[in-house]
Amino acid sequence: MHDFRKLLSPKTRAESEAHLERVLSFQDMDPQGMSAALLEANRTLVDAGPLKPETAFNTWSDDEWMLYRCIPALAVCLDPEAELRDVEIAKPEEGWDPAADARAGKVDSLIRSIELIVSRDIFRRASIDSNPEVSKAAKFLHSRYGQGSAIGVAVDVIKPGIYPDRLAPDTRPPLEGAQIIATHGNHDRVERYAKTEKELEQLFEAAVAKRQQEELSDDQSILLRNLRSWPVRLDFDVLSIQACDGTVLRRVSFIPEPDHSIPDM
Repeated sequence: MHDFRKLLSPKTRAESEAHLERVLSFQDMDPQGMSAALLEANRTLVDAGPLKPETAFNTWSDDEWMLYRCIPALAVCLDPEAELRDVEIAKPEEGWDPAADARAGKVDSLIRSIELIVSRDIFRRASIDSNPEVSKAAKFLHSRYGQGSAIGVAVDVIKPGIYPDRLAPDTRPPLEGAQIIATHGNHDRVERYAKTEKELEQLFEAAVAKRQQEELSDDQSILLRNLRSWPVRLDFDVLSIQACDGTVLRRVSFIPEPDHSIPDM
């Protein structure tokens, strides 16, 4: 069976492993611990913006309804003693306060609302935010693929059977080998995997030559067809060969170094 970890860079795999550990820890918490973890992640998104509650509540997006009403109410379902911020409590003109219902033990309307909202693609902007804490919080709260969602686990704890799936530890041995990694800004893309660094050397040199717009030999042109991005223009900022544990074996940067001889204006 194909090991899809070969398609993920060491950086991405490390992020995935950290996410898995966080979700596994959440799954093992008692309801009070889950409540606190939900509110912590939720407030990470709220405090970072750009989702703000100043607009009229009846014009809120799905993201805002989830952040300012549904998740706080979900936290109250898990721990009726949870303390909410003022912004997480409905105003009288809203007509429905899901947190008040939760404290009264009435959860059906809240759960129906959550099911409707998570059926759509929420927290998309937050999940790709340049702030890593914001991105991690968004992915922890909601998984686009249905598994590893703290919201789903919490709903299932309150009303078992709605989201019964749970993530399990990854018991596979560590991935071995090496990868050519093309880095674009903060994004790493795996161009090629091999069992050894030596298998990647000629391909790496051909890709560097292509990026530098050098004339290629026929053999180099043929080699480049083994890159995942072929025939797309190779415009990466950095090209490296990395061991699967993240050790950098070879690296070439194409970002101009700043000229410190020119004084800042």
